[in-house]
This record gives sequence, structure tokens and C-alpha cells, in this order.
Amino acid sequence: MASKTSLRNLKGVGEKRAQLFQKLGVDSVGALLRYYPRAYEDWSHPCEIFSDNLERVCCIRAKLLSEVQTHVVRRGMTLYRFTAADASGPVTITLFNNRYLAARLHVGAEYLFYGKMTGNLLHRQMASPEIRAVGFAEIRPIYHATQQLSSRIIEATVREALFHL
Repeated sequence: MASKTSLRNLKGVGEKRAQLFQKLGVDSVGALLRYYPRAYEDWSHPCEIFSDNLERVCCIRAKLLSEVQTHVVRRGMTLYRFTAADASGPVTITLFNNRYLAARLHVGAEYLFYGKMTGNLLHRQMASPEIRAVGFAEIRPIYHATQQLSSRIIEATVREALFHL
């Protein structure tokens, strides 16, 4: 039954979004459930900052140590930098043009950071990681997406379809 059900029957899918799914070859709820992720993000097992994660994408759990510093690089480009740490040591985190997220971070609070760890043996950095509150521990699917139809929208639509099944 679900294989032929229109995507328009799902909450959050109107005519325009249904057309965007059609461009991906997804024309029904059944096709959506068979539109498999290309990768997964594992937020369930954070690693330490100074573990064997250099030049790898990973999830870390760290406490914010410093206030978020704002640096205007040029018109239209603002960097937000801060330091976070776990028991193994500190990491410098940089966000690009994300004032909303930077304003939500509080010194002393713990967060999960998911992104590529760079640096060297003495100093670690992350540029524009995804940030979640501690307690968010799941494995997230990453879908092939388009500019107008992000992986998060596809994930939410799949959750909605599964909820209705």
C-alpha cells in the first residue's frame, strides 16, 4: 500500500517539494523508503580530541572554555572562534558566518562537535563542525541531495513516512 502512496500525503511535502523529490527519482512513499543513504554520521561514540583522529571526520564531546570571539575578515565574512576541551586537551573551533549558532553557545556547557579534525600533534582544530547538545547520540543518515532539497529535509521526510507506517 505504501509503495504507491503519494509523497503529498506526508506532512511537510507540498507540490513544490514533491517536484524536488521527483527530480531525485522519488515519486512515492515506497520510492522514498528505498532511497538509501550514501553515508552515515555516528554521533553515538564521541572520541577524545587528542586520539587517533587527525585528518578524519569524528564526533567529540567537549566543554566550552572561552567566550566566542567575533572576527570580521571582510564584508560578508565573519568568523566565530572559541576553545573547547575534554580530558585529553583543547581544540580551537571556527564557525563561518553563523551568528545564530555562535550566540547559542555558553561557556562551561558541554557540546558534541562533528567535523573534520585538523592540526598537528600539539594543537587541534575544527572548522565549521555541526554542533549538538550533549544527549544527542544517534547515527544520522546522509542522503544524496540537491541545493533545494537537503539531506536533513530528506531525513525528516523519511522519518515522517516511517511514523505513518
